[in-house]
Amino acid sequence: MTALSQSLRVLVVEDDPRVRELTITRVKHLGYEVLEASDGRQALAVLDSGAAVDLVFTDLIMPGGVSGLDLCEIVRTKWPHIRLLLTSGYAEELTDPERFEPLKLRLLRKPYRQSELAQAIEETMQAG
Repeated sequence: MTALSQSLRVLVVEDDPRVRELTITRVKHLGYEVLEASDGRQALAVLDSGAAVDLVFTDLIMPGGVSGLDLCEIVRTKWPHIRLLLTSGYAEELTDPERFEPLKLRLLRKPYRQSELAQAIEETMQAG
């Protein structure tokens, strides 16, 4: 466990309950505190509540009218200090660079290894 992980709080946003539980377990195993949301709207409610969040780790494709990319755009505007990390198993959703690239978001492709998750979180937190 690094000094970074001892104080980092990650908001995991994933609509599939099984995948969300697995992701939460994996993030906790890395030593991070975890908050959770089942969709983009719930994630925004968590953030609006004033909860301390250092990183939003969100699935790209989610139902409910607020996709992971929408969520990242809102977070970048309202909470610019919060780091953002996307994950997806759908390559076709990443072919439209007009919205994705300007945000300079890191994407962790599913399925990923625990070591890849650890590296992605660390690099995202260290990015300027």
